[in-house]
Parts: sequence; C-alpha cells; structure tokens
Amino acid sequence: MDNWIKCSERMPETNAEVLVWRKWNGWDQFAADFDRWEQDEGNEDGGFWIIAEDSCQHIETCADGPGHVERPVTTHWKPITPPQD
Repeated sequence: MDNWIKCSERMPETNAEVLVWRKWNGWDQFAADFDRWEQDEGNEDGGFWIIAEDSCQHIETCADGPGHVERPVTTHWKPITPPQD
C-alpha cells in the first residue's frame, strides 16, 4: 500500500484529517474512510479515531446503550495531499 503508514508504527497528529484503512466488525472487507485522531493518554490505545467513535456512540444511543457496538479496526492511515496541477 503506497504511502500508507501502519498504525502500529505511528499515529497522525491530533485533529489532522487523514485517510484511514479500516474494517468495521461484521463486514467481510476493509474500506477506506476519512477520520481524525485524538490523542488521549487515559485511553489504552493512546487515543481514538474521532469520527468512528462518534458513529459508534450515536449507534449506541439509538440502540442498546454504551458498550454494545464494537469499534472498527483501523490498520493504516495516510495524509491527505492536495491534487497536483
């Protein structure tokens, strides 16, 4: 995967919008998505993906309550670069 950075190697800067490669639980495939990383030293992963977390919390609010939606697995990310002329 060209120019993709493994999440296990490093995470983007806080609030930088990036392209991510992730798998939502229940899907049989990976998909590209946009998201922003938020550092949080109190989180066991060192932070969380803001848009994915917001989506999960919204689903939980409308469904069974907190903790019932598994978070997606995000394996890679890459900076968004403007198109070349």
